[in-house]
Amino acid sequence: MTTDFEELIAINFIAHGKTEGGELTFRFEEALIAIRLCSKNTIAVLGIEIFEVHAGQLVWKSLSTYDQQMKKGPIQKQEWAAYVAKNSTLAEEFALSNPFGDGYVYVLTTASWRELVNAYERLTP
Repeated sequence: MTTDFEELIAINFIAHGKTEGGELTFRFEEALIAIRLCSKNTIAVLGIEIFEVHAGQLVWKSLSTYDQQMKKGPIQKQEWAAYVAKNSTLAEEFALSNPFGDGYVYVLTTASWRELVNAYERLTP
């Protein structure tokens, strides 16, 4: 399934590649741009994973934990913009504190309001 994040043309343009599972990967500078694009498009960056590219394989290096600072997710749509803004700030802080260069890629876990609502609907009988 294509996510709202992946639907953004600019995101696909700056992506470095994809994981075996099809997730977009970004180099450091492009990851920062992707976070800002998510914010502009009200898409929350829920987490970031960093991988070292070694012999064509992705080797896990680091995982953000800023999601644990978020007390709860938004309940109503009017809370979404503030939630996105907070996540974007924390995502950018994490990336800036982990500035890996060549040979590393960043994978962003994201969600739009529509995707969040759809996930809740699938979980609710």
